[in-house]
Parts: sequence; C-alpha cells; structure tokens
Amino acid sequence: MKSGAVARRFLITAGVLLALLIIGYLTAEQIVIGRIRADLKRAHGDDYAILRMNMGGRPAESPSLARMLMLAHEYRYSDLYLPQGSGGFTGKKNYLVILVSDNTSVQSYDWSFRLFRLDEETSPTRIDDIREQNREIYSYEAPTRKRRNGLWFKGEAFNNPKASFYAPTL
Repeated sequence: MKSGAVARRFLITAGVLLALLIIGYLTAEQIVIGRIRADLKRAHGDDYAILRMNMGGRPAESPSLARMLMLAHEYRYSDLYLPQGSGGFTGKKNYLVILVSDNTSVQSYDWSFRLFRLDEETSPTRIDDIREQNREIYSYEAPTRKRRNGLWFKGEAFNNPKASFYAPTL
C-alpha cells in the first residue's frame, strides 16, 4: 500500500469514529432530557413550568449532559471540590437542580445519575402558602411559557434569582 492510501484510510476511519462519537453523545443527551421530561410529565402532566435551573450552582438555560458529566468528574475526582450547599452549610452540589411550578405547588428536583431520574429535592410548597406579594414569582401564565427540548420553561421570567430553590418565601 502506498502512504497516501494509508493516510486516506486513516482519515476516513477517524472521521467515521468521530461521527459515531458525536451521534452517540447527542443520543445520550436526548435520552437524559427525555427522562427529565418523562419525570416531570409523571409528576405534573403538561401543566408545569420550570422556574429556575442550575447546574453546579450556576444558572443554566437547558440541561447539558456534557456539563453534568464534567461536574460528576469534578465532584468525584477533584481535590478542589469542597461540598457546600446554600447558606454555607455543608451539603452537596448538584449536577442539575430545577425549580418547577404547576400553579398549585412549587417543588425542587435534582438529577441523580445513580437513580437515572429526577429526585425530589424538597417536598412541595403550596403556592397558597406563599406570601401574596411573592406568588407571582412562583406561578406562570400558560401562554407565556417557552418550550425547549420538550421541556416547558417560564418564559421571560425564567431563572429569576428571587425564586428560591429551598425555601419559597412563606
């Protein structure tokens, strides 16, 4: 074989492997998002809105498998990881935390790779139990919701920092 043919064969093989890797990643990400969608549908039906989403303690616009895997690696293998939750109390950081409202109650969920599903982070808080001046933060109007990756988001008020994951203002 000539060196040009070997190089061409190598490039074709590398290109095919790269394409398979990209397709595999995109498929895996859609499986995770599909699982999140199914968990929310089981708990709330189609009548819900994601109010806030954080990945590793930072606001996120949509679930990202790559970001969650990087966080898993950081949390598992890094000496730099210091577990700290809200308010400086020792706890665990989460790969993905979402705050969901169905206009009746508000609930936080976090993603668990071990369970391969959303896990209830807090018990539901009834919106009627929240102070009247704060109810607008935890509720939504159906026509203003935005759909991304099959998930319903609050729309323009998505990721409002006034919406608390752990203790809605009662």
